[in-house]
Amino acid sequence: MTLPPAALHMAEVSGAEALCLVEGSSLGRLVYVRREQTVVRPARHVRQHGRLIVRASFRATVVPEAVMCQVDEIRVVTAPAGR
Repeated sequence: MTLPPAALHMAEVSGAEALCLVEGSSLGRLVYVRREQTVVRPARHVRQHGRLIVRASFRATVVPEAVMCQVDEIRVVTAPAGR
């Protein structure tokens, strides 16, 4: 039996909430525009000292100031039992 995919929706979250959501994932990609072309690069990330540290196989100098980080999974937060 095949289950239907879960309904996806977008929700705006704060920077702190976004950091909590990506904490359970380590794989993703950086997306940015360079010379009017969208560039997508694979990257790994980790949360340390309240900041998102992104590690990629290219120099940071090639990445412009405006960059988006996408992750493959987000951590699902569930309410504690009994609530």
